[in-house]
Amino acid sequence: MMVSTGLALQPIKILNRGILATENVGFKVLRDVNLGLYMVLATVEVAPNRVYAGSRPCYWFEARNVKAGDMVLLFTGKGQNTQSPSQDGHTNHFYFWGAGVAMFPGPTSKAVLVEINTWQTIG
Repeated sequence: MMVSTGLALQPIKILNRGILATENVGFKVLRDVNLGLYMVLATVEVAPNRVYAGSRPCYWFEARNVKAGDMVLLFTGKGQNTQSPSQDGHTNHFYFWGAGVAMFPGPTSKAVLVEINTWQTIG
């Protein structure tokens, strides 16, 4: 039986599409959670509400506890994962995919957030 309480991260928006240095996907943390339970897929919308990932990359967040009210920004380009306090008393978490090209250049480029409750590595 699969039981879900809903995603703990709320996708906000893809900002600065096509600009590698600043392109990012923003998420608001709705309840305390470990980010290691989430991954983001870079996809292309092929029809309304239908996406294709194909050989496009995914980003699996590192295991880190975040709190309700925090913000998570996943940048497409290179950088060092960091955190900083926000003016409202929460924390901004900055993650970097490490890509050499922008992944969301146009309106059909979509980010899909996936919650992972269990997994097994083979190989």
